[in-house]
Amino acid sequence: MKKIISTILVCVLLASTMLLLVSCGGAIEDGTYVNRAKGAEIEISGNTLVINKTAGDETESGTYTYEIKDDENNSAKQNIVLTPDFEGDVVTFSYEKLEDGFVINGTKYTKK
Repeated sequence: MKKIISTILVCVLLASTMLLLVSCGGAIEDGTYVNRAKGAEIEISGNTLVINKTAGDETESGTYTYEIKDDENNSAKQNIVLTPDFEGDVVTFSYEKLEDGFVINGTKYTKK
């Protein structure tokens, strides 16, 4: 009886550890995120990030592959690394995950 209970407790511990690690994966939930003040919209699908910025009648768009990484100097902070799908430089910004969205480089985006 003690072995059965011990085995069940070990299984529960392993399952909860796996769930904890999966929840800390860093990926952004798929969907559309907006910052109305800046006229910006970010669409996330998998590891692809599309930024649409509207200024007046014109809309600029850029497609990137993103990766969330821990900050090298401060493990409590994270960065988002954007690799453009077009010709351009790889850029790194500060990143913070929120309950209703995220903050990139000080700009808050909330899920639509």
